[in-house]
Amino acid sequence: MKYKTYITKLKQKFLKKKPVIRDPQLMHPEREWGVGLVIAVLIFSVCGIWSIYTYLKNRSITAAPMEDNTQQTVYRESVVNEALEIVAKRKRTLDELTSQPVIPAVSDQETKTASSTTPETAEVSQVTPEVPVTEEVLPPDPGVPIPGF
Repeated sequence: MKYKTYITKLKQKFLKKKPVIRDPQLMHPEREWGVGLVIAVLIFSVCGIWSIYTYLKNRSITAAPMEDNTQQTVYRESVVNEALEIVAKRKRTLDELTSQPVIPAVSDQETKTASSTTPETAEVSQVTPEVPVTEEVLPPDPGVPIPGF
């Protein structure tokens, strides 16, 4: 038992409680719970007060009667008849265009090259139906870009 004092000193050294440094910033569940409840009550109170205020402010608003500012439409029979004639004319033109078979017009130079390659295209190129042209085809506007270029 020669080392009994030495062993007891070591035992006390390892088992002895060390002083704890107290940090006031540590989280305390009771305090945090209370702060959370207070904040929640404040938020609900502010929302309730705001909704009561807006209700009291807007409860007496009524819809104001609006004046009838619409103008009466003038019916002109001549204008309507002209518009109906234009629509009928366009419909007749469309019916004429859709009733005829569409065969592309081929120039003489293309028929010579086509007749040398296939005889079927030469027969088709000889038939050129007369398609009524309703308006002149204008060249594209120079300011508008051409797709693909």
